[in-house]
Amino acid sequence: GMDFLKCDDYYECYIQYQKMVLAQLDQIADEFGARRIDANRTIHNVFGDLKEEILEALAGMKPMANPILLED
Repeated sequence: GMDFLKCDDYYECYIQYQKMVLAQLDQIADEFGARRIDANRTIHNVFGDLKEEILEALAGMKPMANPILLED
């Protein structure tokens, strides 16, 4: 964040930048109704919550009859 934030301390700039990013992500989540998953837990707990949310989002979806195959 030192490229656009006016501060002399690398750590302080980093903290300010991370707070700004988090605020934007919170705003996006609120606007689009995204669910938040607390990532300050074990990787197994976070993965379990992600898996649960993804399975719930996919429930009821059907595969496309003729999916378009993209070639490199």
